[in-house]
Amino acid sequence: MRAAIGWAMAALLVAPQSTRAADPPRLYANFPLLIDPAPPNDRLPFQFAAHHIRDDSNAAALHMEFFGVPWREFAAGKNPPEAWLRQMDAIRGLEERLGLPVYLALTPIDGSRDRLASNPAGTFALTQDDSFGVRCESIDTRPDYETVVRAGFQRYVAYMIQRFQPRFVALSVEVNIYKTLCPSAWSAIEQLLNETYDMVKAEHPGLPVFHTFQTEFLWLSESPESPCFGFERQCLVYNIAQLSGLKTDLYALSSYPAATFLNAGRQLPDDYLTAIGSLAAKPLAISETGYPAVPFTIASNGNCIPVEPSSAADQAWWMARVLRDAARAQMPFVVWWANEDLLPGPILASCTCPVGNVWCNFLNILDDAGRNTLRGDGAMGLRTYDGVARPAHDLWVHRGARH
Repeated sequence: MRAAIGWAMAALLVAPQSTRAADPPRLYANFPLLIDPAPPNDRLPFQFAAHHIRDDSNAAALHMEFFGVPWREFAAGKNPPEAWLRQMDAIRGLEERLGLPVYLALTPIDGSRDRLASNPAGTFALTQDDSFGVRCESIDTRPDYETVVRAGFQRYVAYMIQRFQPRFVALSVEVNIYKTLCPSAWSAIEQLLNETYDMVKAEHPGLPVFHTFQTEFLWLSESPESPCFGFERQCLVYNIAQLSGLKTDLYALSSYPAATFLNAGRQLPDDYLTAIGSLAAKPLAISETGYPAVPFTIASNGNCIPVEPSSAADQAWWMARVLRDAARAQMPFVVWWANEDLLPGPILASCTCPVGNVWCNFLNILDDAGRNTLRGDGAMGLRTYDGVARPAHDLWVHRGARH
């Protein structure tokens, strides 16, 4: 899910085992995410649910950034907070029930992509200490860098790999956004990630270890005000070159091109994804992608004005592009953001919400950015909230997940 919500989702993977049947040539995964608009006080507003993932896909993906990193506890050799452990237990249980290969996405960076992740807390309800990181700080100048930041993150990574036995593991999520937002602080994050990469490869030499990169931030062509509007190749070359010091086995791309596609006159370069692999000289994969099947609207003078006039046909167009490029680039895995929509159809279709509606009450708790992003991204499912398959689902199943 895109960083504007400031939430972290989760990614599930299963480690290779010599006794298992031969793996399919490409894994097709979804996030098993479900929003609960009225959870009990000790529950988070989202849950992880199987949906139709076993029917539609041959892998599952869970991003762990939402839960924060127990920096202090892991650094001190103590047990993580009980509420955090309970979430990990639930995710592990879902992994076992699904019985699918899993892609595990970890990251030391918060969902805002400009500071260290929060430190979780809580015995019953999971809370977050948002003061752990400061925006764009040079983390290697912190007095607790060696003892808490580096030690805590590396022990956290080791724990999560041991616990979830991933087939693929990302050590950071959309890390190039951090590079763009905090250029002066980049070298310290890069050092932490490279040292962690070396640690993981030493312990698990056969495990693909990498980072995810946000495609639209590499191109920077979303609107006429963007610095590289018009898909300037030299701009893409420069942005990728700035990341060349980061150790990674592959380039796993996050891509949500709706705004870019619309602002560019409904045109994208034919190699919008694959050019990145060529320039980075790395194998490609898709760590998360999606396209809304319902127009995203905002209120204006009492009317709902479409900001992204998307449709099920637009979603199917992007699905076809993704599947084509996955075959072209021989990607090891593709993650489509949602198996089912996060929000019911009536909530997605209108920019207004009736007072007293449980979903509207939930959305009104969020800030404007979170609410708009959740509504904009909430219709990216292969299926509607009620489980009805869309045209993109048929492409996914017949060209991807079952082949």
